[in-house]
Amino acid sequence: MVTKVKFNLRTIVAIVICLAGILPMPSITMQAQTSPIPWAGTWQVTGSWGTMELVQNGNKLTGTYTHQNGQVSGTVSGTTFDGTWMQPGNNRSGDFQFTISSDRMSLDIKWRYAGETNWTTGDKGTRITPLPAGTVTQYTSPLTPYTGNQLYTGEWDVSGIGWGYMSLTQNGNKVSGAYNWMDGQIAGTISNGVWSGTWTQPGNKRSGLFEAAMQGDGNKFIIRWRYDSNLNLGTNWYENEFGVRIMTNKLLTEGKLISYGINFDSGKDIVKPASYGAAKVIADVLKENPGMRVRIIGHTDTDGNAASNIDLSKRRAIAVKNYLISEFKIEPSRIETDGKGQTESLAPNNTEEGKAKNRRVEFVKINS
Repeated sequence: MVTKVKFNLRTIVAIVICLAGILPMPSITMQAQTSPIPWAGTWQVTGSWGTMELVQNGNKLTGTYTHQNGQVSGTVSGTTFDGTWMQPGNNRSGDFQFTISSDRMSLDIKWRYAGETNWTTGDKGTRITPLPAGTVTQYTSPLTPYTGNQLYTGEWDVSGIGWGYMSLTQNGNKVSGAYNWMDGQIAGTISNGVWSGTWTQPGNKRSGLFEAAMQGDGNKFIIRWRYDSNLNLGTNWYENEFGVRIMTNKLLTEGKLISYGINFDSGKDIVKPASYGAAKVIADVLKENPGMRVRIIGHTDTDGNAASNIDLSKRRAIAVKNYLISEFKIEPSRIETDGKGQTESLAPNNTEEGKAKNRRVEFVKINS
């Protein structure tokens, strides 16, 4: 026999309230919304592309370029833009991939014709319109001054802002040096615990201001930058990022030190003057450890012929040896040299950042 139970409205409400106190409510997680990487704007592209105009809608991009009334369209994923191109002017089409730099001002481009498998690389894009407001974090509060006694002299990893590796020399309150990205140069003065000055990049003809301050034990500094006001690209500070000191004691403790601060012009084996600070760091280690012997090994990226790169890397290693001898009076018998060309890459060579990581000079301790 089935017993029927009747509930009036007051009873139903009471049951609901009771259950609400017993059963947990589902939690709702709010996802932070992040702005997409800004691709929209006008770009000057090398090769035969000409001027390119890009329009962005979320992760979708479309655009036009000068050559043969070209058109591009595709999808953005992270720092890459993949899609197709077509040129009504000559009825050609194909695929492409653009990679945007960390400062959102440059493009690495590879492309191919429809039906082909091999990519054509080497074309570059340079932004010629200002970045949209708010696309990178802007800072107005002052940096915390450094009160310690560490010097900036040495080598630093500043890849967080896309500058790669930086070699610095400090003389009193003056600090200057060079970094990988676009053959960058940096110089300034320390005042009240903050190092500030100017940066220039001959590789893309850009320049601007920076300010930095060491943190904690002096083995990292925080740096922010902005463009020269003459470029009409904004006057706010961008990207509080860290430079991390590359510890020279690795040569003693690990038997190997990779240097990115000893640089050469493309295809040349003459040590650039801005390499003095990085070379001095190595020379100081050798002077402090008179029984140490080292092998200098040159490395290149994949630009150029593989056999030629082997030869170039060997000549560069010899040039570094001679530089240590002439500038710092290091005994020649303490140094051996070798070159590996492009055979021992540390990163893919399909971006400027990867190539910069592969162009390096290694110092390896020779065990007695």
